[in-house]
Amino acid sequence: AARSSLGSGTGRPASPGEVRDGAPGLRIECRPSPEAAAISNPPAPPTPGRRGPLGGLRAFAKRHLPTVRAIARYPRNRRRFARADTYAMFVGFPRTGSTLLGALLNAHPDILIANEANALRFIESGTPRWLMLSLLVEYDNAFVRSGYAGFGGYTYHVPGQHQGDRRPVRVIGDKRGLFLPKSLPHLETLRGMFPKVRLLRTVRNPFDAITTHFQKKGKH
Repeated sequence: AARSSLGSGTGRPASPGEVRDGAPGLRIECRPSPEAAAISNPPAPPTPGRRGPLGGLRAFAKRHLPTVRAIARYPRNRRRFARADTYAMFVGFPRTGSTLLGALLNAHPDILIANEANALRFIESGTPRWLMLSLLVEYDNAFVRSGYAGFGGYTYHVPGQHQGDRRPVRVIGDKRGLFLPKSLPHLETLRGMFPKVRLLRTVRNPFDAITTHFQKKGKH
């Protein structure tokens, strides 16, 4: 009987990457190209290095220092929000001009709009009213210390007005805007804290919003 010159037909199990066509002693080896291998077996992502003790300390301080300051400075901060009866909440999408509008409102003598405090997270975590308002004052103080610096080298300082004044205010809020459906569940909580709640929404050309979003992420 004729025997194939490609194999002995001894019934050896096929090895990985080897496909047999069913003929006795005949085997066909199918090996992926380097391009296909790279797609099916991508390199593992680099393992991030561990933060040193200083990095961990900075992260802890960044997260908790505003709260520590808000508690320690509460008697002084309270003088600023003791008369506040209205809360201003921004809703909508990022990169639509909420920082500019917040800075302009913050220049009014009766309004304090904190910058990027994300006050709704305080509500979600059950933060008491007095501490949340003291935190908003601390975030406003931090924005003043930064020189009202914004993304792209812009400054949100309004000369000759009342930004940074240690004045009592009637309206307090946070310029951090959130998508409206996510904000709605917290309206009742805010109404329990303040007699009046005002929703502010900024609208911008969507192409401008998309462009500045990618510029901020460093993508062109």
